[in-house]
This record gives sequence, C-alpha cells and structure tokens, in this order.
Amino acid sequence: MTETRLFRFLLIITGPLICFAQNPSCNICGEGNEVGNPNAIFQFGDFPPIPCSFLQGYANNGGLTEAECLGLRTLVDACECQSVTPAPVTPAPVTPAPVTPAPVTPAPVTPVPVTAAPVTPSPVTPAPLTPSPVTPAPVTPAPVTPAPV
Repeated sequence: MTETRLFRFLLIITGPLICFAQNPSCNICGEGNEVGNPNAIFQFGDFPPIPCSFLQGYANNGGLTEAECLGLRTLVDACECQSVTPAPVTPAPVTPAPVTPAPVTPAPVTPVPVTAAPVTPSPVTPAPLTPSPVTPAPVTPAPVTPAPV
C-alpha cells in the first residue's frame, strides 16, 4: 500500500465517513475473520490514529481496492482480528406439561325391563291315516326232487 493511498484513506476516515463505493466490500481481517477489538486504535507511520471500527467500516463500504485491503491485513494487529465461529446452539430445555387425568364419571345406566314375546301355540291337527292295501305276493313252492336212497 502506498503512503499516498493510505493518506487518502486516513483523511476520509478521520473526517466525515463519506465513502463512494468504488470497490467491492472488503474485510480488513480477511475472509472468515472479524475485528475483535473495534475500539482499538490503528496507527500507521505519522498518520492520525483511527479506531479499528472506522477502518473496517471504510473497507466494508468499498473505500479500499482489493490490493490495499490485502496489504492492510498485515498491519492491523492492533484490531485483534479473530476467527468468526458461530455461537453454539443449545436447545432450550423441554419440560413436559404435567398430565392430570380427567375424572371419569360413568354414564348412568337405566335397566330396560325384559318382556318375553307372547307365544301362541298353533293348533295341531293330526294328519288322517289311511292304510294302503297290502297285496301278498303269490308263493310258488319250489319243486322237490326225491333223492335216491
């Protein structure tokens, strides 16, 4: 980074923070890192000191070229760059609601009287008995042949 560029940068930062985003956003600590101490003072040569938060804001808004941003990363030790790690997710404790059984009241049972169906016997009429005539079959005696004696 040249002193001219740094001087221009420091003038813009220490004056009103006006930045015309001519460059892409830049992280002075590098990808996956963040400024750990935003109130720390960045000092370079004879230039006025500035807080790390201002320096990062200027870089975020495109105030540095990519080359300037890369060069600055080796000079921002005072900003205490640290790795960005997501906070561990701790699930909220789950306490089941107490279960109170509802009282069970049996429904009233009204017995219904049992009435037997009326039984009316039908009259029984015996069938008439008519004997059928029996005709005996003729009997023919078998011939008898006397045996010699």
